[in-house]
Amino acid sequence: MSGTSDAAARFRALAEHPDLPRLLAEPAQERTGARELLRTVLALVLFCFVGVLAALVVFSFCPPLGFVVLAPVGFGLYAVVRELRGRADRPSGPVLRAPALVVEENTKLEEHRALARTRHRATLEFVDGSRRELEVTAFASASLRSGALGVAEIAGDVLVAFTRLQG
Repeated sequence: MSGTSDAAARFRALAEHPDLPRLLAEPAQERTGARELLRTVLALVLFCFVGVLAALVVFSFCPPLGFVVLAPVGFGLYAVVRELRGRADRPSGPVLRAPALVVEENTKLEEHRALARTRHRATLEFVDGSRRELEVTAFASASLRSGALGVAEIAGDVLVAFTRLQG
């Protein structure tokens, strides 16, 4: 029971933090905007165009070296497709902001075929005493630490951002 009363005391102290009202009132920022996506796709198109032109020039001199020039183009395509698939996994919709205490955080390495993926999860406690285990984005994982108190931005079952105010 002392853990619950300790958390309640910490939340009361957080309520007096001068930045809390501003953090709860400001609109949630879209972390993955359409402008960023357009920039990525345009960069890919330019990269592929230059790579294919370079490969054509090199193919005329030495055909095997043309494949060496095309390899970075293939890698670039792979990287962008992977990024776009990652964006599809990110949550969309309304973002809830609430004061929260980080109870526990953990990292899990998952293997899928030949690819490995790191998944971050955190258990947060809220002012009413409820707890939720959430998947954590890479952006939010940088500011998480067990025992930290701050403002959580949650979209669905994903913690998209955490602003640490204490701890």
